[in-house]
Amino acid sequence: MPARQKILLLATHSLTDPGGSGRHFPFARELVRLGFSVTLVTLHPDYSNLSERHFFKDGVEIRYVSQMHVLKRNNRKEYFSGITLLWVMAAATVRLFVAGWKQSADRIICLKPQPLNGLPAALLSIIRRIPLLVDCDDYEAGSGHLSPLQRLIVAFFENTVPRVAVTVTYHNSFIRAHLLKQG
Repeated sequence: MPARQKILLLATHSLTDPGGSGRHFPFARELVRLGFSVTLVTLHPDYSNLSERHFFKDGVEIRYVSQMHVLKRNNRKEYFSGITLLWVMAAATVRLFVAGWKQSADRIICLKPQPLNGLPAALLSIIRRIPLLVDCDDYEAGSGHLSPLQRLIVAFFENTVPRVAVTVTYHNSFIRAHLLKQG
């Protein structure tokens, strides 16, 4: 019997967020049901107070490796700013890369090509020669509440990371048209 394919998912949403609980985790769980070995490496909105950073849920290995770009505690959402935001983002990007590097994988799936997970996913794919799949569920640069500089950075990753991928998934004709326009 052939060995199970190992899938590494790199994401920025925790299982407590709508994107993580409503899209990423069900996707990971379905991959397990189909016979894949799945590790979801992601971020958490209250990482410093997180008691369980590595666990299995419904057959999916979950690894929280760093703080998200927002802090959520006791039903309060706080946005980092300035140097703190840059530090949190840099640490998250490096930690996602390192955690991905430590995982054995046959495929990498980048869930939303954002700077934090898109850069590690693309680098791991290129350096380790592992096929990359990118799931584009929205166009954050065109729809988010971002400063002009943030919009530029996010757009760069949303337009560039899919070009490194062997497969790109999307869920509506707008995203498809945007991706085709970007090449």
